[in-house]
Amino acid sequence: GLGARQIKSLERLYLRGIPPETLISHDLAREISLLSGSLNRQIGLLINRKGEISLVILGDHRGIFIPGLDAFRAASTRFKGLRLIHTHLDGEGLSPEDLADLSHLRLDMIGALQVQEDGSPGKLFWAHLIPENPQGAYWLIHDPQEPHRMNLNFLSFITALEDEFARRQKSRRIDAAEKAILVRVEKNPL
Repeated sequence: GLGARQIKSLERLYLRGIPPETLISHDLAREISLLSGSLNRQIGLLINRKGEISLVILGDHRGIFIPGLDAFRAASTRFKGLRLIHTHLDGEGLSPEDLADLSHLRLDMIGALQVQEDGSPGKLFWAHLIPENPQGAYWLIHDPQEPHRMNLNFLSFITALEDEFARRQKSRRIDAAEKAILVRVEKNPL
């Protein structure tokens, strides 16, 4: 149901990049807010640590559907290497579904960018996972801020956070009745 101009605008997002140390640039926040507002649909961007747009997701008014991310890295002490920034059209912050996506997909962080009535960007609500802790919390939700006011070196932040995860979760106790080791042997065709 999109016109050629709208499709072209979405495709142009792939060409956009941001400095890797920024969570999201003000220009990119403004561009996805205006586009999301004009389409009346949420837009999600998966941004890698180089600041490149890896995936553009077009949802409906209420949400987005994140496709499988099997092509991206995964490990128990490392994150996916992707941050998800998506628009919210009704002024809401992070939803329980957003936090579940953050946790289950092991994203670097998740952000919900409010779209104002005029299409301009509002505040960015964002959260990230935290290491095991006595409170049993899985994530930390930060105070929302306007994207142009955020003062965070994202690369330094995410590297330090991932290192903290690795230090605190070097080993895990597995309570299992049966234990097994899986071995795969292949004959080299050469």
